[in-house]
Amino acid sequence: EGTGFEATRTFLFRYNTSIENYEPTMIVHEGFGYLYNVRGNGTISFPDSVVSIKQRAIGLFAALGRLPSPPTVVDTAHFAVLVDWNDNSISVRDLGSKISIENAMVVVMVGDSVEFLYTGTKESGSYGSAKSGLPIDLDDSTRIMVKKPGFVDYQIYPFGIVQGNDTLRGDIELHGDLMVSGGDTLTIASGTRIFIDNDVNLAEGLSEAGELIVDGDGSFLRIVGSRAEPVTIEPMGESFWGGIIARSAGSFDIEWAELSNPEAVMAAQDGIGPGDCSMSHTNITGNCLVMGDWRRSSERFGSFDIDSCSIEGRIALYDVGKRCTIGGTRIDGHGECFYVGGATDTVLFESCDFLGYSRDGGRIAPKGNAIFHDCDFLGRGIPIINYGYANIRACRMDAGGSAFALYTSQKSKTKASFCTFENYTVASAFAGADLDFGNDEATHNCFLTDTARWTFVGANATVYAKFCYFDTLVVGPGVEVLAYYKDFFCKPDTSLTKIICEDGSPCFPEEFELGFAVPNPFNSKVNIEFGVPDDSDVMLEIYNIAGQRVAILVEGLLSAGNYRATWDGRDLRGNPLPSGIYMYSMTAKTNSEPLFKATKKMVLMK
Repeated sequence: EGTGFEATRTFLFRYNTSIENYEPTMIVHEGFGYLYNVRGNGTISFPDSVVSIKQRAIGLFAALGRLPSPPTVVDTAHFAVLVDWNDNSISVRDLGSKISIENAMVVVMVGDSVEFLYTGTKESGSYGSAKSGLPIDLDDSTRIMVKKPGFVDYQIYPFGIVQGNDTLRGDIELHGDLMVSGGDTLTIASGTRIFIDNDVNLAEGLSEAGELIVDGDGSFLRIVGSRAEPVTIEPMGESFWGGIIARSAGSFDIEWAELSNPEAVMAAQDGIGPGDCSMSHTNITGNCLVMGDWRRSSERFGSFDIDSCSIEGRIALYDVGKRCTIGGTRIDGHGECFYVGGATDTVLFESCDFLGYSRDGGRIAPKGNAIFHDCDFLGRGIPIINYGYANIRACRMDAGGSAFALYTSQKSKTKASFCTFENYTVASAFAGADLDFGNDEATHNCFLTDTARWTFVGANATVYAKFCYFDTLVVGPGVEVLAYYKDFFCKPDTSLTKIICEDGSPCFPEEFELGFAVPNPFNSKVNIEFGVPDDSDVMLEIYNIAGQRVAILVEGLLSAGNYRATWDGRDLRGNPLPSGIYMYSMTAKTNSEPLFKATKKMVLMK
């Protein structure tokens, strides 16, 4: 559908499906010539001739003896391409060796005209360069592609709006913004590298920031990298680039990407609000704002899901639409790691690590609603400041030497269970309102006051803490603590959890399975998921690189289901282990009969 370009190793397609009795415009590299089937008006330029197009032209252009044969080698080398926009010349070098490349095919497309060139040889006097006869410029009608067997395709993509459904592959040089709109889809294929130049002057309606914009109902950006070949996007030089933005019901899905120095990745408020947005297995470096924002949107139907990512920066969520889940993600903040705005549906943080913050782990605004499950707060500030509603379960609340591990306001609601509060200097929690640390049910929280001034302090509040452990209980002013039925030891059992399906029912796998370690590498805690199809004796062990067993996560009879085991990087005696490569091994048996065995690798990095 639509119009656009598709490029493979031996084919270059240019298509327009809006033409009646659609026939594609094709230029096919066959090794000894070009076969073209063209509709429309324009020209196709070859090194020795020009073919004019009047509505339709079909033919075979041959007799190009220096045309290279179809490639038989793997395209692994990369080009360095320099365009002189004033002189209409294109210079091509090998990115690694810096040597000029001769006989590289240069395809120049301006409007409806296509020109084929070859970079010169040493004998020609124009070694490694070619000069176009078309008026190339940094506008949305110009596109340049460089091809040669053994090299990854290089495309220069000026700013503009994607026409129809388009796919980007190879190395892409993008000047300014690129917008997907009007129900179109832009796909960025596995292994693609995009270099964004934001130092250009652009026409009205697009910015110099170098943003990938998804704008309009049905418009979609798909980034489909892989573990072996992630998509990488980075600025040209040391600066930032604008980032990825979905608005007005536009959507994006980002898988296996490396995003260097983006200013933002956001589902942004505008009109009816953003559509469904998701990001998984993606690494973001630089102080980036990851935001889902439905404020003042006429509709709130969109969602924002983040899974198994590593983010340097901050997550901010406002008036979330139908769903927002952040799972298995490492957020390395500066001032803070997250903000949950008011009047939102519930935001779920599950198995996340909050690191690097100096002021607070994050804030929940009045009317904000957040659930934290199996998370670690390991910065140097108050882990959670709650002005709204917070449900905290199986989390490590490490204050990092700050005053409190939890701060709550007068009208807030807070519930905590199976959590450990430690390393605070004033109190584990400031209770601006009543705190449910164990009221209607036994919640088994651990409060390690150590040398702190108090365990709790507040403002005319009650702390319910039934079945909790206290190394010492010191009650400060303004708070009443109901801590009857105390635990005698501090060991919340949070290392193994059974995974529940979305409908609340147990999930049953069809076969034994050992999943990936998430995150990997990990800093303080790693989650390992595994599946047990039938009741079995299961052992999940950790070994160091020398083959020595250092930890046992699971040992015993498990019923059928999917499980998540958590390891905190400590050995059998509770001592922290050094950085390095570790193996995790799962075995299953029934009545001493072996059923399953698998081993995988993970990296502890401190």
